[in-house]
Amino acid sequence: MIYSFLFIMNINKQIEYWKSGSSFDIETAEILIDKGKYLHGLFFCHLAIEKILKAIL
Repeated sequence: MIYSFLFIMNINKQIEYWKSGSSFDIETAEILIDKGKYLHGLFFCHLAIEKILKAIL
């Protein structure tokens, strides 16, 4: 019983880790795109999408 609780808690931490990383990457992408760095901004969008998919899958 305790093991399953710890396992779920660990999963929640992992989900939060990926969501947080995705959020930072989107912020970075917005800054880069606003500065005209489209290629780099799109790269960070790509990273954000990968991370949010890891969080939900």
